[in-house]
Amino acid sequence: MFIDALYVSLLAGGWVLVPIFLCGVIAFYLLMKMAYRLSADLYSRHFDDEIQELIEVINLGEETQIKKLKTSYEKKSGILHVVLNILLRTKDESDQAREVILKAEVSQVYFSMDKGMQMVSVLAAVAPLLGLLGTVSGMVSTFNVITMFGNSNPVLMAGGISEALITTQSGLLIAFPIVLWKNRIQDRLNWIQKQIELSVVRVLNAKHEKEGGTSDGSL
Repeated sequence: MFIDALYVSLLAGGWVLVPIFLCGVIAFYLLMKMAYRLSADLYSRHFDDEIQELIEVINLGEETQIKKLKTSYEKKSGILHVVLNILLRTKDESDQAREVILKAEVSQVYFSMDKGMQMVSVLAAVAPLLGLLGTVSGMVSTFNVITMFGNSNPVLMAGGISEALITTQSGLLIAFPIVLWKNRIQDRLNWIQKQIELSVVRVLNAKHEKEGGTSDGSL
């Protein structure tokens, strides 16, 4: 019954429904990929403790503990652990070399985090516009019917009106959840970026405090 009703709606909506649904499928696929990629970091509750552990291990300088911690980071999933591993790997570099390495590798991390977000924004904007295109197409069909047969028989005009309303509705129904989910993921991305910056600042400051200097930790 539901499938039959859906099939009738698709026929009534016309060809514009095809690109609208394609926008929805592609956008939700990209959002699911981003959510999966960030799943290990979305609800991280012990990141401060892990930063403190990294600082203590670096200050102690015991190779056994360093190798153990590095192996632990490599086994764990998540972008935050990638950054911690970079900080651990560059602990013996000079300040200038370390700054260059951090800027390059953290920039790659940020790029991988934002991958696909721009496309999702475009698809969320395109879906309602396609719905508007369907509205115009449906109204043009309706006026063509009126021109040919007059407006005495509303049944003849129903096809164009249905196309106009169904495409508008579909475009909005596709765009709303995409925008809401995208904003949720964007909030988490911003939080992860702040945690990355915090970890870099804390680790660099800890190193300079041990050496008797200061650092702003900027990337």
